[in-house]
Amino acid sequence: MGRNKTTLRRIHVLNEDYLWKREHFHLENPVTSKCAEKVTIYMEGRRGSFLKLIFKEDDNKPEGETWIVGYPDTGVVWNRNKAINLNRPAVIAAIIHYFRYNHWAPGTATKPTVVEDALKILDFVDLPVGYE
Repeated sequence: MGRNKTTLRRIHVLNEDYLWKREHFHLENPVTSKCAEKVTIYMEGRRGSFLKLIFKEDDNKPEGETWIVGYPDTGVVWNRNKAINLNRPAVIAAIIHYFRYNHWAPGTATKPTVVEDALKILDFVDLPVGYE
């Protein structure tokens, strides 16, 4: 069988074109086998310097709000107070804004920027909430 490829979506932010995708997956440890979400963003024409964010429940802090990742709705990270839908272009635009001003230079970088514990950004990046 062929591999199911996620379609890249286009977005225009900060006078640049970007391509992005959101993927749902499960962690390999069968004991914790929790859902996880991955967001990958490329500046058009700069595929080697992408931004990858991995949201997984294992990265919840012992203190504070517990985030549920990708269940029951794939692409949604939520807690009892709010839901952040990683399928929304407005959320992706906010992520691009934040990282372009903090740490990510896709126009000049030669390596990807990978955030393995992306739940932490929910504490300080102002992302739009809700499903729509």
